[in-house]
Parts: sequence; C-alpha cells; structure tokens
Amino acid sequence: MSDEILLLTCPSGKQCSHLLPLLYNKGNFKLRLATHTQTSVKNLRFQYPVAEVVQSDISDLKTCQQLLLGATAAFVILPSLHSREKEMGLNLIDAAVAEARREENVFKHLILSSVLGTQTRNLVQH
Repeated sequence: MSDEILLLTCPSGKQCSHLLPLLYNKGNFKLRLATHTQTSVKNLRFQYPVAEVVQSDISDLKTCQQLLLGATAAFVILPSLHSREKEMGLNLIDAAVAEARREENVFKHLILSSVLGTQTRNLVQH
C-alpha cells in the first residue's frame, strides 16, 4: 500500500455506504473516513479495520484542514438537508485549496457531492 490517502466524508451515509466496499483494500491508497458521531466511528472501525476513521466536525475549518493534511484526494459528501451544508462544503473547499498550496503537498483531486437545492441556480455550492 502506498502513502496516498483518500479522504471520504459522511462514510456512513447512503452514497458512501455503497462506495466504501468498492474502494476498501482494492486500491493503492489508504482510506481516511471522516464521520461525525462516535457510534459511526465504532461501526466503521469494525467494518473497515484498515481504514483511518476520524470523528470530526466539518463545519469547523481547522478540522477540515487537519482532515486534508497529507491527502492525495477527497470525495466530499455533505450531509443532506443539514442546516450548515453550505458552510461545510465551503470549509472543505477552502481546506483543499490550502492543502494544494502547501509546500510539498500531494493533493490532486476534490470531488464534491451535494444535492441540497439543486433546482436553485444561484446557490454558491452549486
């Protein structure tokens, strides 16, 4: 396994619960799973013991920066219909930009998945 890290947010959610089995121990990278609750941490560590599971609050910019530190890529899934979804998305984007600008970074890709308000064209996160 290489030193490459793939960050996934909301790993217990609908999207990631289908994606994780396709990624776990199938690539040349380590998974970093960022989840909000201690219950999810416990369940994910049991189900994916080789993955790095981190309890985190992605509405906090410094936490997002720590999550992306040393990561090669991030698949950012935001919690659906969360009152702070926009803030979380912008924090993760800002953290990704900061990581990409950090000297000796390895960051290459950010994928953002968000469905809140897709019919509204003037939302910043879309």
